[in-house]
Amino acid sequence: MKNPNYMTKLSVTSSERQKNNYILYFSPDGEKIATDLGNKFSFKIFDARGKMGEVREFLSSFWQDINSIIFISSIAICVRLIKDFITTKDKDPAVIVIDDKKINTIPILSNHLGGAGNLAREISEFLENYLVTTTATDNRGIMGIDVFARENSYKIENLKGIKKVSKAMIEGEKVGFYSICKKVLPYKNLVVYSDLDEVKKSSLQNVIVITDKLLDFQSENIFLMRSKSIILGVGSRKGTKSLDLINLINEELFDLNLSSDSIKMIVSIELKKDEKSIIETARHFKVDFRLEKIEELKKYEDLFLGSSLVKSVTGLSSVSEPCAFKYSEKLLKQKIKKDGFTLTIGVCYE
Repeated sequence: MKNPNYMTKLSVTSSERQKNNYILYFSPDGEKIATDLGNKFSFKIFDARGKMGEVREFLSSFWQDINSIIFISSIAICVRLIKDFITTKDKDPAVIVIDDKKINTIPILSNHLGGAGNLAREISEFLENYLVTTTATDNRGIMGIDVFARENSYKIENLKGIKKVSKAMIEGEKVGFYSICKKVLPYKNLVVYSDLDEVKKSSLQNVIVITDKLLDFQSENIFLMRSKSIILGVGSRKGTKSLDLINLINEELFDLNLSSDSIKMIVSIELKKDEKSIIETARHFKVDFRLEKIEELKKYEDLFLGSSLVKSVTGLSSVSEPCAFKYSEKLLKQKIKKDGFTLTIGVCYE
């Protein structure tokens, strides 16, 4: 019996990009490899023999919705099919080629930000074949700055800067580093700064800065990444508008000198699972909308000044504060009330 992930027609099966993963095979020998990989990684499998037109049409329509795609084929087939759709490092899917004799696994596109390198490594270990890498940092045992960003969920502000920093690392130059978080880039010639004042004074040509703060200075030597460190606890009345919540969040973050690109999640109670205004706001900021059980939040309830009216409706005397508190190291603003919303802002620096 064929793998249940076999597809008779190529299509996007999920609105969540990370779930749209595909294996295409173009020969009888490739089918066995595809089946084994499909069983291991739960990827969708498609028999592409004689269907180059259908594959090209699928890629043209859904390129931005694909998380990863494995070609069991020659590199030439892969390149001819994807070449017209390649855009940028942060948008292209991970693309990997495996020859149909299972000798080599080769990451082709989005090796770092798209995760092709890590996925190819897992596949190569599973297939027990050769992993062929051509990325300069990987082949020198240097962690790419874009790999570091991906592994820690940092948002890169300037993708073009990746090339400049990577070149400096490949050539063994000193690179400055400041982070509001705990992780440090493993690079032997790293100069670690303790605060942004030291960054301002730096004479280095490349300085990596990881922060959730809005910078009051600019420099072409700074490679800026946004930490995902801001936790938003949200409560709401019925009938609220997403634009009001978006404006409220932007206003309060600006007042705290924080970037909205550093929002990690919006948290509310399960009662709000269908609240359109919060769902649309999470979608606007491209962050998770996390729902918490009342029973789980009750342990934090007495830490905050609550309302008997809110408790009668929700089962909890305060909503936004316990929601933010659960995931935060500290709260920066508590229970801001406006336009039918309550908002609490916390941070967590992992």
